[in-house]
Amino acid sequence: MTNRPPLTSNKTVQTAPQVVGRGLFQTGAVPVRAGADRSAFLWNVPMFVLSLLVLNHFGRPFEFFLTGYKIPFGLACLGIAVAATTRGIKVMTSGPGLALICLIGWMMACTVFSTWRGGSTNYLLYFIGLEIVLFMLAGGAPRSLADVRKASYVLVGAYLIYSVLGEASRSIGRFDLKGTFGNADDVALLAGFVLPFVIMAALQINNTPAKIAILLVGGGFLVRTVGMTGTRAALPALAAMLAVYFVRGNGTQRLAVIVLALLGGLAMLIILPHDILRRFETLTKAFNSETVMEEASSDEAMASVAERKDLLRDAVKITMSHPIFGVGPGEYPDYRAQFLDTNNGGHKRFFPSHNTYLEVSSEDGIPGLLCYLAFLAATYWTIRRSIKLNRPGSHPDWEQGYRLAVTLEAALFYFVVCAGFMTCERHPHQYLVAGLSVALLRISNLRSSRSTVPHTPPSKGIETRSGMQAGVTGSAPPALAPARPRLTPVSAGGVPVAAAARPRARFNRAK
Repeated sequence: MTNRPPLTSNKTVQTAPQVVGRGLFQTGAVPVRAGADRSAFLWNVPMFVLSLLVLNHFGRPFEFFLTGYKIPFGLACLGIAVAATTRGIKVMTSGPGLALICLIGWMMACTVFSTWRGGSTNYLLYFIGLEIVLFMLAGGAPRSLADVRKASYVLVGAYLIYSVLGEASRSIGRFDLKGTFGNADDVALLAGFVLPFVIMAALQINNTPAKIAILLVGGGFLVRTVGMTGTRAALPALAAMLAVYFVRGNGTQRLAVIVLALLGGLAMLIILPHDILRRFETLTKAFNSETVMEEASSDEAMASVAERKDLLRDAVKITMSHPIFGVGPGEYPDYRAQFLDTNNGGHKRFFPSHNTYLEVSSEDGIPGLLCYLAFLAATYWTIRRSIKLNRPGSHPDWEQGYRLAVTLEAALFYFVVCAGFMTCERHPHQYLVAGLSVALLRISNLRSSRSTVPHTPPSKGIETRSGMQAGVTGSAPPALAPARPRLTPVSAGGVPVAAAARPRARFNRAK
């Protein structure tokens, strides 16, 4: 009996045996179209609006030409209208969506009962009108795995736009850009966040030399950008991202991750300037308070460490003094500058806490922090469910779904670690990942429920090409089990038994 075609063809119609019942009562094969999840990109209005929002949020083109709030405000209104007429409202009933509803509701309560009553209204409107709308569209607009992948490509394009328009410089000894995301820390956050999507785009290419070239050039450029910013948080964040690929890969891929990590570290030691390397060295000295105080007056990097320790202490102090409603969304810098004094008696600087979690707890109280952590945890749990649904053989396009899920997981881990050293509770990165994870779970559920491909035991790995099992690069194409012929029960006289008179399969078993 000949084997059937591989699972991952986009042009042919696959047939796989859908076994229902036992013994003589097994149904035959049902056709499944492997490329049935394609959708027109330009004529898909929600996807087009989502692309505009991603370009606006991450590319920031209107900070450099046609400046002002009119175009972003118009895009936000358009996004609200499209989200309300598509699956956007239903997206809010997902795990991350429910957590966001709780967070928004609590932020509204904090706006009323916080230190400045009603002073956080503009902050709240910005949060709902931009970030929540992006989450709703990212979760509702994609109708296929191809749409999720296209949204990822738009993100990479938005980063390229911002890196060009931002006019790179080293005005403070660290690589930075102009605009909202021009701060060196924000540049490192965005460059590292885009890295998994570049890796995914490279893995989509069939040509091996081109794939390797994109991985080395694109990935190397982003890692170099992260290093040139001198952002210390990026080092543990990159380590967390590599850990995701290490866990999700097979033996060969794990070895490749280790080798790439070692080569990347060696390249940083050779390429990065001496002052940037000295800044990274402070990661080991930051735990020694005496060393920090001694070197803070003569070393800019150690002075930064000392200031961040003071910011963290202030955030904890504010959280303890306002544990329920906090001081108001977005009001931590104001409260610190007006009510907290230095040792010399002067007011402290207007500065964020450089820790997203303590910033949220000081502004929205401990309940607000719990809501925010629930949102991140629900996003991660949604991605994990998508990974389980996109195992080998679960549906004809499981390769794409699995690769997308691992990409979102790596990007989420990078953001979560960076959030421990930056203030980014309003950054769009997390809301885009959360929305795409909801869309991926919905599409994966639909594809798995409609598929008639028999499920095979899961195997690890992220680079999966047509005809290869996940994590077994270069293996033979997986073949579907040959369909068994339909057997019709007959009576003793050779007459076929009527379907209605046939006994159920579960009762036709030998005692």
